[in-house]
Amino acid sequence: MKKFPLCSLALLATLPLAARATAPAQPDTTAAPAPRTHALKLGLRTTAGQGLLPTAGYEWQLRPRLSLQTSLGYTGSTWHGGYSYVNDDYTISNYSYTLRARHLTAAAELRYYFQRTKPALLGWYAGVGLGTSYNQFTYAASNHPTTTTSSTLTIRPQLRLGRQWSLGQRLLLDTYLGLDMNQQYFSRSWRNRWQATGVAGFQLGYRF
Repeated sequence: MKKFPLCSLALLATLPLAARATAPAQPDTTAAPAPRTHALKLGLRTTAGQGLLPTAGYEWQLRPRLSLQTSLGYTGSTWHGGYSYVNDDYTISNYSYTLRARHLTAAAELRYYFQRTKPALLGWYAGVGLGTSYNQFTYAASNHPTTTTSSTLTIRPQLRLGRQWSLGQRLLLDTYLGLDMNQQYFSRSWRNRWQATGVAGFQLGYRF
Protein backbone atom coordinates (compact mmCIF):
# COMPACT_ATOMS: atom_id res chain seq x y z
CA MET A 1 0.00 0.00 0.00
CA LYS A 2 1.39 3.40 -1.05
CA LYS A 3 1.70 6.24 1.47
CA PHE A 4 1.36 9.93 0.58
CA PRO A 5 3.51 12.46 2.37
CA LEU A 6 1.80 14.79 4.80
CA CYS A 7 2.75 17.82 2.67
CA SER A 8 0.79 16.39 -0.30
CA LEU A 9 -2.33 16.00 1.84
CA ALA A 10 -2.04 19.59 3.05
CA LEU A 11 -1.73 20.83 -0.53
CA LEU A 12 -4.86 18.95 -1.60
CA ALA A 13 -6.80 20.42 1.32
CA THR A 14 -6.04 23.99 0.21
CA LEU A 15 -7.26 23.53 -3.38
CA PRO A 16 -11.00 24.25 -2.66
CA LEU A 17 -10.05 27.41 -0.78
CA ALA A 18 -7.90 28.65 -3.65
CA ALA A 19 -10.64 27.97 -6.21
CA ARG A 20 -13.15 29.86 -4.06
CA ALA A 21 -10.79 32.84 -3.73
CA THR A 22 -10.16 33.11 -7.49
CA ALA A 23 -13.84 32.81 -8.52
CA PRO A 24 -15.14 36.03 -10.16
CA ALA A 25 -17.42 38.17 -7.99
CA GLN A 26 -21.04 38.19 -9.08
CA PRO A 27 -22.68 41.61 -9.61
CA ASP A 28 -25.18 42.73 -7.02
CA THR A 29 -28.48 42.80 -8.87
CA THR A 30 -30.41 44.04 -5.84
CA ALA A 31 -28.70 47.46 -5.76
CA ALA A 32 -30.94 50.43 -6.55
CA PRO A 33 -30.33 52.13 -9.94
CA ALA A 34 -28.45 55.40 -9.91
CA PRO A 35 -30.80 58.41 -9.84
CA ARG A 36 -31.15 60.30 -13.13
CA THR A 37 -30.69 63.90 -12.06
CA HIS A 38 -29.98 65.56 -15.44
CA ALA A 39 -32.14 66.08 -18.53
CA LEU A 40 -31.63 67.41 -22.06
CA LYS A 41 -34.75 68.78 -23.80
CA LEU A 42 -36.09 70.05 -27.12
CA GLY A 43 -39.47 71.67 -27.59
CA LEU A 44 -41.68 74.57 -28.62
CA ARG A 45 -42.93 77.62 -26.73
CA THR A 46 -45.65 80.07 -27.65
CA THR A 47 -46.09 83.59 -26.28
CA ALA A 48 -49.25 85.64 -26.75
CA GLY A 49 -48.97 87.47 -30.06
CA GLN A 50 -45.50 86.14 -30.97
CA GLY A 51 -46.04 82.69 -32.51
CA LEU A 52 -43.97 79.56 -31.91
CA LEU A 53 -40.37 79.55 -30.70
CA PRO A 54 -38.16 76.40 -30.91
CA THR A 55 -36.31 75.84 -27.62
CA ALA A 56 -33.52 73.70 -26.20
CA GLY A 57 -33.05 73.17 -22.46
CA TYR A 58 -30.83 71.54 -19.85
CA GLU A 59 -32.05 70.78 -16.32
CA TRP A 60 -30.19 69.34 -13.36
CA GLN A 61 -31.22 68.56 -9.81
CA LEU A 62 -29.73 70.70 -7.03
CA ARG A 63 -31.54 69.10 -4.07
CA PRO A 64 -34.34 66.50 -3.72
CA ARG A 65 -37.02 69.10 -4.55
CA LEU A 66 -35.01 71.81 -6.32
CA SER A 67 -33.62 71.97 -9.84
CA LEU A 68 -32.19 74.58 -12.19
CA GLN A 69 -33.16 74.77 -15.85
CA THR A 70 -31.42 76.81 -18.53
CA SER A 71 -32.88 77.23 -21.99
CA LEU A 72 -32.23 78.87 -25.35
CA GLY A 73 -34.63 79.74 -28.15
CA TYR A 74 -34.23 81.09 -31.67
CA THR A 75 -36.46 81.98 -34.58
CA GLY A 76 -36.07 84.07 -37.71
CA SER A 77 -38.33 85.36 -40.47
CA THR A 78 -37.89 87.17 -43.78
CA TRP A 79 -40.51 89.16 -45.67
CA HIS A 80 -40.34 90.45 -49.24
CA GLY A 81 -42.66 93.09 -50.63
CA GLY A 82 -42.99 95.85 -53.16
CA TYR A 83 -45.20 97.76 -55.53
CA SER A 84 -45.15 99.77 -58.75
CA TYR A 85 -46.08 103.44 -59.15
CA VAL A 86 -46.39 106.02 -61.94
CA ASN A 87 -44.08 109.03 -61.95
CA ASP A 88 -44.99 112.57 -63.00
CA ASP A 89 -43.58 111.90 -66.46
CA TYR A 90 -45.82 108.83 -66.75
CA THR A 91 -42.96 106.39 -66.39
CA ILE A 92 -43.40 103.37 -64.16
CA SER A 93 -41.03 102.65 -61.28
CA ASN A 94 -40.79 99.57 -59.13
CA TYR A 95 -40.17 99.60 -55.39
CA SER A 96 -39.19 96.49 -53.43
CA TYR A 97 -38.01 95.84 -49.91
CA THR A 98 -36.77 93.02 -47.67
CA LEU A 99 -37.38 92.84 -43.93
CA ARG A 100 -35.55 90.32 -41.75
CA ALA A 101 -36.34 89.64 -38.08
CA ARG A 102 -34.22 87.58 -35.69
CA HIS A 103 -35.34 86.60 -32.19
CA LEU A 104 -32.96 85.02 -29.65
CA THR A 105 -33.92 84.17 -26.05
CA ALA A 106 -32.10 82.79 -23.02
CA ALA A 107 -33.50 81.98 -19.57
CA ALA A 108 -32.56 80.49 -16.21
CA GLU A 109 -35.30 79.06 -13.99
CA LEU A 110 -35.28 77.67 -10.44
CA ARG A 111 -37.88 74.90 -10.02
CA TYR A 112 -39.52 73.50 -6.90
CA TYR A 113 -41.11 70.03 -7.15
CA PHE A 114 -44.11 69.38 -4.91
CA GLN A 115 -43.88 65.55 -4.63
CA ARG A 116 -40.86 64.50 -2.63
CA THR A 117 -41.35 60.77 -3.29
CA LYS A 118 -41.26 61.12 -7.08
CA PRO A 119 -38.09 60.19 -9.00
CA ALA A 120 -35.81 63.10 -9.82
CA LEU A 121 -37.16 65.68 -12.29
CA LEU A 122 -40.70 64.24 -12.41
CA GLY A 123 -44.04 65.56 -11.15
CA TRP A 124 -45.68 68.93 -10.58
CA TYR A 125 -43.44 71.97 -10.13
CA ALA A 126 -43.45 75.76 -9.81
CA GLY A 127 -40.67 77.85 -11.27
CA VAL A 128 -39.35 81.39 -11.04
CA GLY A 129 -36.60 82.84 -13.17
CA LEU A 130 -35.22 85.53 -15.44
CA GLY A 131 -35.32 85.62 -19.22
CA THR A 132 -33.64 87.83 -21.78
CA SER A 133 -34.59 88.51 -25.40
CA TYR A 134 -32.52 89.95 -28.23
CA ASN A 135 -34.46 91.15 -31.27
CA GLN A 136 -32.84 92.38 -34.48
CA PHE A 137 -34.65 93.90 -37.46
CA THR A 138 -33.00 94.60 -40.82
CA TYR A 139 -34.66 96.64 -43.56
CA ALA A 140 -33.34 96.93 -47.11
CA ALA A 141 -35.08 98.86 -49.91
CA SER A 142 -34.36 98.95 -53.64
CA ASN A 143 -34.22 102.76 -53.76
CA HIS A 144 -32.04 103.12 -50.66
CA PRO A 145 -28.27 102.53 -50.88
CA THR A 146 -27.85 101.43 -47.25
CA THR A 147 -29.46 98.84 -45.00
CA THR A 148 -31.19 99.90 -41.80
CA THR A 149 -30.70 97.70 -38.73
CA SER A 150 -32.26 98.10 -35.29
CA SER A 151 -32.06 95.88 -32.22
CA THR A 152 -33.47 95.63 -28.70
CA LEU A 153 -32.39 93.75 -25.58
CA THR A 154 -34.87 93.10 -22.76
CA ILE A 155 -34.73 91.28 -19.42
CA ARG A 156 -37.94 90.04 -17.80
CA PRO A 157 -39.00 88.03 -14.71
CA GLN A 158 -40.77 84.73 -15.38
CA LEU A 159 -43.26 82.54 -13.50
CA ARG A 160 -44.01 78.94 -14.45
CA LEU A 161 -46.35 76.14 -13.34
CA GLY A 162 -45.99 72.76 -15.00
CA ARG A 163 -45.56 69.04 -14.80
CA GLN A 164 -42.97 66.61 -16.08
CA TRP A 165 -44.42 63.27 -17.17
CA SER A 166 -42.50 60.02 -17.33
CA LEU A 167 -42.48 58.36 -20.76
CA GLY A 168 -40.39 55.37 -19.69
CA GLN A 169 -37.12 54.80 -17.89
CA ARG A 170 -35.38 57.84 -19.40
CA LEU A 171 -37.78 59.90 -21.53
CA LEU A 172 -40.00 62.67 -20.14
CA LEU A 173 -42.52 65.24 -21.34
CA ASP A 174 -42.36 68.72 -19.80
CA THR A 175 -45.59 70.77 -20.13
CA TYR A 176 -46.02 74.21 -18.59
CA LEU A 177 -47.98 77.45 -18.44
CA GLY A 178 -46.66 80.76 -17.20
CA LEU A 179 -46.35 84.52 -17.26
CA ASP A 180 -43.59 86.76 -18.61
CA MET A 181 -43.39 90.23 -17.06
CA ASN A 182 -42.55 92.59 -19.93
CA GLN A 183 -41.49 96.16 -19.24
CA GLN A 184 -43.31 98.95 -21.07
CA TYR A 185 -40.71 101.68 -21.55
CA PHE A 186 -43.15 104.28 -22.91
CA SER A 187 -45.62 104.09 -20.02
CA ARG A 188 -45.77 107.18 -17.80
CA SER A 189 -47.33 105.33 -14.88
CA TRP A 190 -45.28 103.01 -12.67
CA ARG A 191 -48.30 100.75 -12.18
CA ASN A 192 -48.56 100.24 -15.92
CA ARG A 193 -44.82 99.86 -16.44
CA TRP A 194 -44.99 96.05 -16.32
CA GLN A 195 -47.33 93.95 -18.44
CA ALA A 196 -47.93 90.20 -17.93
CA THR A 197 -47.89 88.06 -21.07
CA GLY A 198 -49.17 84.48 -21.15
CA VAL A 199 -46.77 81.67 -22.11
CA ALA A 200 -47.31 77.96 -22.84
CA GLY A 201 -44.98 75.26 -24.06
CA PHE A 202 -43.70 71.71 -23.97
CA GLN A 203 -40.37 69.90 -24.23
CA LEU A 204 -39.39 66.29 -24.82
CA GLY A 205 -36.47 65.32 -22.60
CA TYR A 206 -33.93 62.58 -21.97
CA ARG A 207 -32.92 61.91 -18.35
CA PHE A 208 -29.48 60.64 -17.45
